[in-house]
Amino acid sequence: MTCERKPETSQDKPPHVCTMWVDNANMTRVRLVPRARFEARNFQVSLTTAMQSMPCMYDVPFETPVGEVQIIPERAHMYTASWLSDATICFGDMTKYGQPWAHCPRTFLRRQLTTLREKHGIAPTVGFEMEFQLLSPDTNEPVDTSLYCDTHALHQKGNWRVLKRIVEVLQTELNIPVHQYHPESASGQFEISIGTFGADDEAEDVEAIVRAVDKLVLARQTVHGVAAEFDYRATFVPKLRLNEAGSAAHLHLGLLDVSTPLSEDTLFEADSAKAQAFLAGVLQELPHISILLAATYNSYERLQPKCWAGAYQCYGYENREAPIRLICSELGNFARVNHFEVKTLDATANPYVAVGAVLAAGMIGLENNLPLPPPVNVDPETLPEGERPQPLPRSIDEAVASFQARADVWRSVLSPSYFDLLVQLRSAEAEFHGNLIDQFGNRTKLLAELTKRY
Repeated sequence: MTCERKPETSQDKPPHVCTMWVDNANMTRVRLVPRARFEARNFQVSLTTAMQSMPCMYDVPFETPVGEVQIIPERAHMYTASWLSDATICFGDMTKYGQPWAHCPRTFLRRQLTTLREKHGIAPTVGFEMEFQLLSPDTNEPVDTSLYCDTHALHQKGNWRVLKRIVEVLQTELNIPVHQYHPESASGQFEISIGTFGADDEAEDVEAIVRAVDKLVLARQTVHGVAAEFDYRATFVPKLRLNEAGSAAHLHLGLLDVSTPLSEDTLFEADSAKAQAFLAGVLQELPHISILLAATYNSYERLQPKCWAGAYQCYGYENREAPIRLICSELGNFARVNHFEVKTLDATANPYVAVGAVLAAGMIGLENNLPLPPPVNVDPETLPEGERPQPLPRSIDEAVASFQARADVWRSVLSPSYFDLLVQLRSAEAEFHGNLIDQFGNRTKLLAELTKRY
């Protein structure tokens, strides 16, 4: 579904315009200008090319100080939210010398969507889960210690006021469809699911999914902004406490056949062989793209066995210990699959790159007609050692190594320079974050750093 705001009128145009983008360390950054300057002819935002090579821990870029890129704002899709009063928010693509720039995450996603439609005849739908924790701003301690879906979480320190205000802003100010929301398992943890996003007009499905990720970015900023209004701090850090559940950013991905736009059948029912090949590609590439889906040292503290995070290379029907969960109306019947969930993602990964990487992996399956192995419908950790699927990377170093092992493929998908930049960023961040854990395993400094960023 699509859900757009009505065009602004001259009476309700805020005086400030905020151009927002997400960099390659998944920092959401902004450039603000007065409305009059934004409305000037041919306005664009100029940035140093080095901006996209800054790691998450400091403003020291890895790329040359020479050169500029421009963000061309999408004036047809602008947003307002009360947590950024008197301002309009917009997104845009990065161009260099008038051409799409290889290091622009949004451009990367659009390229995958276009290829998926034009070459393979598939239009995706997407939904997103946002898991986050509310913290005391002074101590970084969660605001409660309640359990999964525990009503006590809604009684503690005004949690319900925060949660319902976030949902109100998403629905009434940003027109973001909210699927459900509830307390989650970890202390002070909540989940809000948004979507499903797709296109009512089949010709618009590429841009609809790009805008869906824009809205995910806005939704995460809404969580941060509303929490601050109530003197809380929100964090999407993947694993705040080692003995509690982590915070993921699960992707729900549906597949539709563009040749039958009026049909309600999913690709799983309409062309199961094609859907199986797509899924096989995602499964095959999952170890290699984990660096693009779970981007920090802390991510791999979450991606461990028996944590419902999906630690082995497998898929299963409604199996929450599989990183790829088939969501269906009849267990074991592929034609009854509605969509699938990729559990590896967290909110330290750039969402445009993450969604684009999953789509690119699926297309590798389509182009090579990969066979789909049998599902795993038990906890893979309980299988005898010789029968277990291969483990997914258990550390950021393993994830970087697995990515580099498929460099021939992913350098082509991303571009050689983009591939190299992402390896450089993730490696530097991993070393920095690893050094924040002391010889006794104390994670205080690591968590203080991560909660500032995510």
